[in-house]
Amino acid sequence: MAKQSKRGNLWVLAAIGAVVVAGVILIEFLQPNDAPIYWVIRTAALLGYACVFGAILSSAYMRQMVRWFGRPFVKVHHILSITGLVLILIHPLAVAWNALDLAVFVPSTTSWFSFFALGGRPAWYLIGIASLVAALRKRIGKNWKLFHYFNYLAFWLATVHGILVGSNVQNVAMRALFVLLAVVVLGVLVQKRTGLLKRK
Repeated sequence: MAKQSKRGNLWVLAAIGAVVVAGVILIEFLQPNDAPIYWVIRTAALLGYACVFGAILSSAYMRQMVRWFGRPFVKVHHILSITGLVLILIHPLAVAWNALDLAVFVPSTTSWFSFFALGGRPAWYLIGIASLVAALRKRIGKNWKLFHYFNYLAFWLATVHGILVGSNVQNVAMRALFVLLAVVVLGVLVQKRTGLLKRK
């Protein structure tokens, strides 16, 4: 019975994922009829953002998630992480292809506003470093978790980037959603650090 219950929970998780994907597609349908490259740019950004959020949440509560969903949830976490990494790579590649300019991979230092408005650029590197360190965690040892916190910083940079320049985040509902997700991630980080301090 316990196994069946956990399988049922996984189906609920799959349904949530399907709703997120359907929501992103619906948002795209509400956008003006642009060239297909803009659809790729926006869809990859939103889905990548959602995957990174899911990966952060699942990483912070891995033990609880495994108890609720069973061991297969570890694979779900890895799928979220890898999918998010691929999507946030597709996003700047599509932007660079459209602009015919590789400068989209270079963080802007012309002003603080420009740095945060184009915060997806440093966020991309931070997530890349965190993912690489996680893949090499057995060689690095316990300190790999320190680098894993780069994901949080990257998520906040991506949030600001989306709110300031994201063409599909320029309405009150989407901005409120982005702010809410950023606050949730902050709460997760505070709770995680507080729990670590208590255990120590």
